[in-house]
Amino acid sequence: MSGLSREEKEQFIDKGYLIKEEVFKETDFEAVKTSIDQLIDGMASGLKEKGLIEKTFSEESFEQRLNKIYEHYPEQIKEFFAALQGAGGGAFADQSMLDTLRHEGLLSCIEDLVGPDIIGSSVFRIRPKVSGFTGGEVCWHQDSGYLLPHCDDELIVTCWIPLLDVDDNMGCLYVIPESHKGPVLDHCTGGNAHFLVIPDDQLPDTKPVCCEMKVGSVLFMTNKTPHASFENNSGKVRWSLDLRYQSFETPNNIVGFSDKMPESKTEINIPCYTPEADFIIRDSKNPKNEITDEVEFRKLREKYQNVYKTVKGRNWKPYLDYKK
Repeated sequence: MSGLSREEKEQFIDKGYLIKEEVFKETDFEAVKTSIDQLIDGMASGLKEKGLIEKTFSEESFEQRLNKIYEHYPEQIKEFFAALQGAGGGAFADQSMLDTLRHEGLLSCIEDLVGPDIIGSSVFRIRPKVSGFTGGEVCWHQDSGYLLPHCDDELIVTCWIPLLDVDDNMGCLYVIPESHKGPVLDHCTGGNAHFLVIPDDQLPDTKPVCCEMKVGSVLFMTNKTPHASFENNSGKVRWSLDLRYQSFETPNNIVGFSDKMPESKTEINIPCYTPEADFIIRDSKNPKNEITDEVEFRKLREKYQNVYKTVKGRNWKPYLDYKK
């Protein structure tokens, strides 16, 4: 519960990232791993009933089951990824995920970066990187590449959390230090698996850092820290979580939404990322506003999903057009 030391906070501010060990205990992830297992089991059973797969591999471990499904039924693996993330992303909104988002050890660190009143930024994800599946590689990008430009100077803290020990062979994250202090770099559409990608000639001329981590550790990044992950060749599924947090002052949709872009920073009608709902994690003045129950959490997520159809993003060019 100690939060960040002065040296850790200074590294985050100066380098744009920080790895802090032992934020979680390994047992803290048992509930969310059980929920993931149940979702995979339901998906596999449904596909078997439809005759699309013959085996569900229910006897396999958490680290192996999706590998086995991919090995035998590679055409079906994307359905599992879609079920984990949902059509609008972040649809895995049960109590185990909410409790992980509200983990006191993690929030004590977040408080040192954004203050005591904390909003859960809408984009949280479960990331399974299946061994040998090249579609799981994530190109160099900044999270701000996905956000609207009126949030370019805001801080949204990304927490990348492995659910097992990760090394380079497993496809851990790489970051480019100190490159968060400049503007948002050009991004292009058409990267691997349809992710955004920073063109090579836009990447900072700084050696990337390989972030090998033990389970329980957290990689904290700013929304302008370039990062990427590459192929998993370990023979295990690399499971991880992306959780994001911001202050109350950062544009959000906790008090309603509008489909018009704000004229100034004082009009916080449009959140930094529009398709999904932000939610209150900590409110020191009105704790009753905090989202603590999965039913309330899920209703909020469903209410905001796909609301912002008319809001235009950055309109990044396709990668092939950028090179012309």
